[in-house]
Amino acid sequence: MSTLEQIYAKGSMLGRDLFHYGLTAVVFSFCILTALPFMNITAAAKEKLRLGFWDGLVTGVLKGGVWEQTGILFCLILLSFAVGNLLLSIGFFYRNIWKEMFGGLKHIKGMVAAEKKLSKIVADLTPSLDQLYSKTHEFQIFGEILAYQKAPDVHAKFIERYNTLTYLRLGLASAMLTGGVTSLGLQLYLNATIANVPAVLWIVLSLIFFRQYFVTRTGFLNRVTATYVLLTRATV
Repeated sequence: MSTLEQIYAKGSMLGRDLFHYGLTAVVFSFCILTALPFMNITAAAKEKLRLGFWDGLVTGVLKGGVWEQTGILFCLILLSFAVGNLLLSIGFFYRNIWKEMFGGLKHIKGMVAAEKKLSKIVADLTPSLDQLYSKTHEFQIFGEILAYQKAPDVHAKFIERYNTLTYLRLGLASAMLTGGVTSLGLQLYLNATIANVPAVLWIVLSLIFFRQYFVTRTGFLNRVTATYVLLTRATV
């Protein structure tokens, strides 16, 4: 791989991560903002939430110079990156709960079957790797590394795309569920009596995204399995 290709690859990875985590943080913020009109933002509520402080901060940023605004924008990008990472981590927690609660449903059974199929193929084709990493359950790593080494174009178009989509959907599901639950919590905190329709809709939408995460995860594992088999047999 040439120097330009390495720079492009690293830049693409950084851009993908910034987009992924930034979008997750934006969706979470948007969930809260759409629910605010249903929270009875009275003067007392504003004092509870210290909205006056945030209004003053925003006004100060808008009136600041170019360097101040650039610095604030850079800090917001870093903050969104951190929030996106946090939401994805929470998403893994939600995922485990979902798997335990709905383990008998078709989309969960399909993912479990795909995991078992890939682990069996790894054990049959490369038993030494199976013995070394039998407790990690991350058998897709072998397929990904082999595809990247032997056919990077196949990895980028066939595997990495689905890998990115898998975790993007998990992050968005986590953002929607956390945002919806946070909005309902704020409503209780502010003693608001209006039905918070947006918060409920975000929670329902998050359930759809969680299901789609498992479906996409199954597709990702099947793609890793197919690539691993084809490339391993081709090198034997």
